Amino acid sequence: MVLRILLNIGILLGLATLAIAEEQGYPLFGSGEPWLEHNSQNATPYSGMGLTPTKTLSKRAPVKTYAECITTGACMLAYMDTVITPPSVYTDFAQISNSAWKSAYGGMAMSLTSVMVANRWDESSFHSYEYEYEQPWIPDPNGGTWSASYSLLISSDAGAIIIQMAFAPKSPLVSPGTDNTNPPLIRRLSDFAFLCYQQECESDITCMRRIQWIISVDITNPSAGVVTAKLLADARSNLRGWPGMKYASNTDAGKAMIGAPTGYGVAWFLSNRIIELGPKTIDETVLFADDSGRSPCWAFHIADAKLGWDMFQKQ
Repeated sequence: MVLRILLNIGILLGLATLAIAEEQGYPLFGSGEPWLEHNSQNATPYSGMGLTPTKTLSKRAPVKTYAECITTGACMLAYMDTVITPPSVYTDFAQISNSAWKSAYGGMAMSLTSVMVANRWDESSFHSYEYEYEQPWIPDPNGGTWSASYSLLISSDAGAIIIQMAFAPKSPLVSPGTDNTNPPLIRRLSDFAFLCYQQECESDITCMRRIQWIISVDITNPSAGVVTAKLLADARSNLRGWPGMKYASNTDAGKAMIGAPTGYGVAWFLSNRIIELGPKTIDETVLFADDSGRSPCWAFHIADAKLGWDMFQKQ
């Protein structure tokens, strides 16, 4: 009992640290900086934003080391298996548009055809959820402004959420004159993604609890870039297409992927939605390349949290 209490205290302290990091700019559950492309060797400007190295804005949130990501990942794995979090206040798909998000269907091209074929997913079962927050947040160094935007592909048949773009309203980049103090009501991608997934499942609990995969395309977060580089170096390998490199969640590599912002947002998503999804955990992570062979992607396989189910049934 004493050990259980100490474990929960340690987990809660770790989550407090994550909450502070998120308030400083990390969006929970997402790549975090879609205008910077991070590959296994370096960070280069994201071509779609027209940045050059001399124009890149300063970052507020610190880059986590590989060891720090392992520690955070272990914390999140324990959290998913032992703690039931207070439910989120966001439960209705209509809250997205009520939060000033506007539908912005741009028809982003699917870049994971190999994943679709390997898993026998019907590409037509995936529906696009693309939204933009109209208020500009970050001045473009070349003139004009950028707006927050999220782009997801979701299939209830496949039980899969694919994150194609995650440009959070509260950006991790800071620029003089930028107002980051009044974000829209819904700003975490974890809340946004759940409401879209719930809509896709038509609020059917059985459907929602069949979730199996959360995949993040074109990973750009600096801390995730550190993890990607370490895993490729250890494997003495370049990025390779699906099935890529798989890691059990209880290995250092798996923990590191879960502990980077891209991963711990997924863990938070699962633990925060225990009522709708049932207790879930991540049992496997995958590092792989998209169809181009150049962009790193991370996949998280979802399974029932065995200890969590026991706790849930006792409530």
